Amino acid sequence: VTVLSTSWAVRAVGLTVLLREQAFEARSDWATVYPWLAQQEIDVSDPGARRLVEDLRRRALNSGVPNAEIVTQAHLPYFDLD
Repeated sequence: VTVLSTSWAVRAVGLTVLLREQAFEARSDWATVYPWLAQQEIDVSDPGARRLVEDLRRRALNSGVPNAEIVTQAHLPYFDLD
C-alpha cells in the first residue's frame, strides 16, 4: 500500500509540474503571436479580428502563471521535463 501511495503522490506532483510548464509555454507563445500569425499567413487586419487577438493576447499575458524555468528547475531530475 505504501508503494502505491507513494507512486500516486509522485504522479500527482509530476502532473502539477507539467501543467505549470505547459501553461507558461502557452502564455509565452502569446507574446510573439503577431510574427506567428504572419508566418502562418493569417490575416488579422480586420478590426474585429485584431481586437480578438489583442484581447486574447492581453488576457494570456496578464494571467498569473508562474515562470516554469524558476519553478521546475528543482524537479527536472525527477520528472524528466527538460
